Amino acid sequence: MGLTIKELAAQKAKELKAEAKAEADKKSKAAMPAGAPSVTKSKDAKSQEQVGAWYKALADKDRHTMNNINKEIAEDYAKKGQNITTSADGGYLVPTTVADSVLQKRRELSGFRRLATTIENLKGKYDLPTEATKPTAYWVAEGAAITDSKSTFGQKQLVLHKIAGMVNFTYESLQDTATNPSLQKLVEDQLAFVITAEENSAIVNGNGTTQPFGFRSSDITPASVAQVGAGLEYTDITKLRRTLASAYRPFGVFVTSSAGAEALENVRDLQDRPIWREGLAGGNPTTVLTRPIIEMDEIPSNLGAGTDKTEIWFLDPSFYYLGTGEAMRIDWGTNDDDFSRDQIKLRLIDRIGGRPTFGEAFAKLTGVKSS
Repeated sequence: MGLTIKELAAQKAKELKAEAKAEADKKSKAAMPAGAPSVTKSKDAKSQEQVGAWYKALADKDRHTMNNINKEIAEDYAKKGQNITTSADGGYLVPTTVADSVLQKRRELSGFRRLATTIENLKGKYDLPTEATKPTAYWVAEGAAITDSKSTFGQKQLVLHKIAGMVNFTYESLQDTATNPSLQKLVEDQLAFVITAEENSAIVNGNGTTQPFGFRSSDITPASVAQVGAGLEYTDITKLRRTLASAYRPFGVFVTSSAGAEALENVRDLQDRPIWREGLAGGNPTTVLTRPIIEMDEIPSNLGAGTDKTEIWFLDPSFYYLGTGEAMRIDWGTNDDDFSRDQIKLRLIDRIGGRPTFGEAFAKLTGVKSS
């Protein structure tokens, strides 16, 4: 069925209106000076503008401008659902893109952080369930009563701890960061490095009081076997791998010190093939017996009576929980001879929690020494 005269007229009017708008837009664009900014900005452009202004205020030690930018940043965090309660530590919120960059670098620097279970935006303590008693199954005769069997659960709290890192910069270098994204990345990488070094130390050896619990702490009781001979052998590694419960074994990774890694590189299987495989391409990890290996020098290499032994762990890292709290904050200051050297210290503050849960997801080989 065709259109009525009234419908045709309405359609024609709509077309003419669209043509008129297109012509007006064309004239407006032609009248705009070359290089003139667009009325609207992309999200990335606004973010980069904010970051540049933030770095400039940081270099200028301009607290008034930082306070104004801080309000904008707080709105950005609120949109992400991030905790932005006023911190007793003071300082200024780190722009979300800078915080993301620092966090990404921390993941790159810490192989363990990439594989651990991360819980973001904690506002306080978080209860982690731990299975204390497993349920039991029974063979039951026809018509007989079935024995009730239940899991019982313990509880561990994931508590946030304050971590702070300081890095020195010259005023000139900070000034340049306002307009140079490459220098911004350099600053962010250095802040990430200083935080990651301390975070790794806590993941391994943390006491759980002033820092997160480490997997070497008394918080769990891992399965443990000892190296048999004077030097590390293939059978030591296979025994360690089998010591970890079969449920966790497919997800297991080896974690050891540089000394332990060196010992592993020299181990050969029963067909005289090296068990160490370098991850050379496509971001593939280095492996031992097909499982990834993470080197963490926070694992001591001066253990034993001769202070020359280390440990090799085989564990499921998903049973180590990392929590992050309120948004990162930053502040500046000078001390010692910073003034005479025209330097400024940046202090980055974050809150991190960490804790292993099931001890059976962790196994270690002790007394490790290369032959």
